[in-house]
Amino acid sequence: MIWHGATPRFPMLGGYARIAGYFKKVRAERPDAVVALDNGDTFHGTYAAVSSRGEALVPLTNALGLDAMTAHWEFAWGPAHFRALAKRLDYPVLAVNCFDLKTGRRPFRPSRIIERGGVRIGVVGIAATILDKTMPPHFSEGLRFTNGDKELPREIRRLRQKERVDLIVVLSHLGLPQDIKLAGLVDGLDVIL
Repeated sequence: MIWHGATPRFPMLGGYARIAGYFKKVRAERPDAVVALDNGDTFHGTYAAVSSRGEALVPLTNALGLDAMTAHWEFAWGPAHFRALAKRLDYPVLAVNCFDLKTGRRPFRPSRIIERGGVRIGVVGIAATILDKTMPPHFSEGLRFTNGDKELPREIRRLRQKERVDLIVVLSHLGLPQDIKLAGLVDGLDVIL
């Protein structure tokens, strides 16, 4: 459903063919102005995704020309499987708040820089924080997930000072209440999606 003024509309939406068609149209109109981001839950939840353990979505999402994603249900078949899928993506998985329990390192990049129309955009990903708290244990085996409130300010400072980005976009899978809280706690971010 899309709200337009006071009137809800129910146009035909969804499906990768429609999404790809829309992206193609918008990119043709504004070739240097589109940033395509995915907030996660992409590699699980549909028959194609579940029956293929996410495999079927790799070529589809690559064809969309996405710039980055973060994650939640992508971990349903375990971190090792998701990392294997992520290696086949043409775009990075971003998770500033995901850490390997043994090494303390991040298995995914915290951010990336995208330049469009002369604007440098720092995109920081925050994966779902509930993965190691309320989801089945195999989802987060060997990983820990933080709220991102400590890591995000450091990454924003790095992007602003070292990388000289013009805009900070937080690609979040926290949920609206947590996003609102994060916006009040963390200085320097411009957009939370």
